[in-house]
Amino acid sequence: MDLIVGYHSHIIQAYEEYKGKKIYYGLGNYYFGNRRNTFNKNNIGQRFSKYGLGVLHNNTRNSVKHIYFKYENDRTKIVKDYKLENISAISLTEYSNNYKKLRTTHSKPILYKWRGSKQLEYYNYLKKNQWNSLEKNIRRQKKLLYKILKHSFKNIPYYRDLNIDFDSFKEDTIFEDIKSVPFLTKKELREEYDNLYIINPKLKRIYPNASGGSTGEPTRFMQDNYYSDWSASTKILYNEWAGRKLGESQIKLWVSERDILGQSESIAHVLANWVWNLKLLNSFRMTQENMKKYIEEINLYKPKMILAYVQSIYELGKFVKENNLKVYSPNSIMTSAGVLYPKYKELIEDIFHCPVFNRYGSREVGDIACDCEKLEELHLNVFNHYIEIINKNRKNCEPGKMGEVVVTTLRNYTMPLIRFKIEDMAMFSDKICPCGRGFPLMKKVSGRIMDVFKTKEDKIVLGEYFIHFIGVVLNKGIINKFQVIQEKEDYIIVKLVLDKKESFIKNKKDFDGITDKIKLVMGNATKVEHKLVDEILPTKSGKYRYTISNVYH
Repeated sequence: MDLIVGYHSHIIQAYEEYKGKKIYYGLGNYYFGNRRNTFNKNNIGQRFSKYGLGVLHNNTRNSVKHIYFKYENDRTKIVKDYKLENISAISLTEYSNNYKKLRTTHSKPILYKWRGSKQLEYYNYLKKNQWNSLEKNIRRQKKLLYKILKHSFKNIPYYRDLNIDFDSFKEDTIFEDIKSVPFLTKKELREEYDNLYIINPKLKRIYPNASGGSTGEPTRFMQDNYYSDWSASTKILYNEWAGRKLGESQIKLWVSERDILGQSESIAHVLANWVWNLKLLNSFRMTQENMKKYIEEINLYKPKMILAYVQSIYELGKFVKENNLKVYSPNSIMTSAGVLYPKYKELIEDIFHCPVFNRYGSREVGDIACDCEKLEELHLNVFNHYIEIINKNRKNCEPGKMGEVVVTTLRNYTMPLIRFKIEDMAMFSDKICPCGRGFPLMKKVSGRIMDVFKTKEDKIVLGEYFIHFIGVVLNKGIINKFQVIQEKEDYIIVKLVLDKKESFIKNKKDFDGITDKIKLVMGNATKVEHKLVDEILPTKSGKYRYTISNVYH
């Protein structure tokens, strides 16, 4: 082979000499030919679509040279004295880091608009309006709340059948008016599922989703592209608060189903990771060997930010400390999917030498609140949710008083969740953050308790693993509640509250699947016992433990 030429990149890339042969990595946009004018009119970037690189190969002399040209005034002009970068002497790591910068500044924003996505448009809205006064943002929240309630009582069968006089609701008094709407529990979400959503043909993408349930109660729900774009825009904003700009590198210590099941990543997943400029490390594979590899990956990749399950990054930090390892310090670490206890935060900051941000949300409703750069208290995004915190008497809690979190989604018009009890405990704050953002504050979140399991081989298994596979992947809608208990390193009890006890026999293959997935991480010799029970009670404090380990402390 004498020559390798790459194309389809929207920018001209460097070349390299390898074993005496040349490799051209990208020729630029010019070769789209008659589509050049289309690109010039759209958002792909006019300046990139006009330039091209030509590679000339002389078969007789076996020589290669290149020329640089541009398209201007309906003519192609050769540009003289253009030096194409030769990366032959540049290390792979150095070139990779330079290319990441190139993707961040040029290519990425285009891909965020794939298939008509409006996440960048919504992100810019959030970025601008976060600096409004709190009073102005609350007025906008009232408009959004009134609008979603009007839609729900008109179009959603469940809310229509409540026989509530919505005509008496007013935008100015909507925070009081909504109190006449009954709470929506996870039990009702399961039982009334078919009556809680409507299919709008105008929406481009409507899709089912599921939650394993941080409280051990799995749920199913519907979402749409309008909701997902607002959700994505919120993540971009929260990342920016933590110091990660759009497209900058990120390592995500998160769930990877395909890795657990021994499957390779799909092309769509690979492309999505490229768009987001992230590398995924599986938080469900926290073996001693893998944690060492994860540290090596972090040191090599040098991410701007690490996004992680709270328990995962805490266990990784403990591993670094116990083994006296060195780990790269990112700009920030963002934690989610669990309570960021003070001792967790202290250890993570001590090991990684960077600030740790707390992001709070749930799979059913998305990201609710997040720390800003001041790291004082969580900011509630009033443009996506309306949050109530209620006491045992179903009355609103005063700031500083702990109560149950009740969420109304403002952007999911396919399946609006009105006054949805997500079974977390939290409290409002009456402080004003010095950052100046016009968002109310949440002082403390608690209620999600999870234990970590330990195998005979000293491998750590996070409670989220059981939540994800039992509650999401394997649940066919018949499991109302579950609890996983580790009595010994090789003995697991799974308590199950089913819709009907005969479902266990009818769906034996599914429950065998649960056993298989537990053995996959705990070891084939592990004994797994299923116990059908009528109820699983919370602890004396009112908190529900969906995983209990009597082995790992």
